[in-house]
This record gives sequence, C-alpha cells and structure tokens, in this order.
Amino acid sequence: MIRRAAPALRDDVAAALAELGEDPTADRVSTLVSALREDLLLGGLVQTDIRVLVDQARRKLDQPRVHSGTFDVSSTAWPQVLGSERDIARHISGLSPYDVSEEQIEEQYRDCRARLQWVALDSFVTGDENYHLSDEERQAECDRLPAETMPPLLADGNELVDGHHRMRTLLQRDATHWWVYVIEDIPESALELSVMEYSIDPT
Repeated sequence: MIRRAAPALRDDVAAALAELGEDPTADRVSTLVSALREDLLLGGLVQTDIRVLVDQARRKLDQPRVHSGTFDVSSTAWPQVLGSERDIARHISGLSPYDVSEEQIEEQYRDCRARLQWVALDSFVTGDENYHLSDEERQAECDRLPAETMPPLLADGNELVDGHHRMRTLLQRDATHWWVYVIEDIPESALELSVMEYSIDPT
C-alpha cells in the first residue's frame, strides 16, 4: 500500500503536471489536489500511476459543458469511476426508491467497475419490460428533476441496468445523449495491485 501525506501529494501532482506538459502553477496544483482528495476518499480510482490520476482529474475539471437536446449538462457532479462492485451496488441502492439487495448486486458484478461515459441513448436496449415497468409516482419524481441534478444511468454493455425512469424523462425532453456508468471488468493486473491510498491531513 503506497501512502502519501498531503505535502507529498502536492509534489506528486506538480511533477505529474510537468510531465504531462502543463505548467504546475500553485492554483492549478491546489485545485487538482482537492479533486484527487475527493475521488480517493470515494474509492473510485484504482490506478497506481499518479500521472493517470492527475490526467483524469484535470480532464474532469476542464470538461466543457455539453449539449443534449434542449439543455446543457455536465458530469462534474459525479465521480468518474465507480471503482468496485461495492461502489456499483451503492450507486444503485442509493438511487432506488425500492428495497434492493446490495449483496446480490455485488455478487452479480464481482470484480467489475463502471466508468462514466457520454453515450447515445438510442444505443441501449431496455431488457425485459416485466422487470422495469413504469411506476407513475416514480416517473413523476424523475420528470421533476432538473437536468443539472439528473443522475447518470447505468449500463452493462448495451443493456440498461439502472435508470429506466430517468431514461424516459430524458427522451421526453428530446435528449439524444446522457452520462452513463458503463460496467466493465477490472483487469487482472489491476486486481493484483494494491489500491493507492493517500493519507490526507484534514488540517
């Protein structure tokens, strides 16, 4: 397990920025350190190369707002990666209005993670309609959600796993694309590596 205190994390970020061809100004380094702290505490990153982490963080911070149908949206409110089956299960259970078994979800997606992507909505199939029939009350709740707070959908390949009511809302609003967590297997090489963890001094 690799550990870094806050000053070392700052130094690592500055060095990584320089290697990536960007001037490591104090403000830029501070902003990226704050972003990395959030993602690391959420457990969403499994890479051990600090350059990969910094590059992901800066792309997320610099990501322009994008247009979908009749409204602008951004992915910056959501972590870029759900780093494990546990994170996937928590994402689903946290958004579901129904009782769901996190243990069953974790078992179904053992050794998987989900990466946030901007995806065309017409690329998905919704699976067996009997398992996700529209609930009028739930649909009304989704229809009231502003675009800025609409959670990402979740998909396994081209099958929509979570977010069918949100999908209906988006299509009603003429959205053509949306942020989707796409499930993928964690490479064996990543599973064998210890997760990099930074010790953050809260002061």
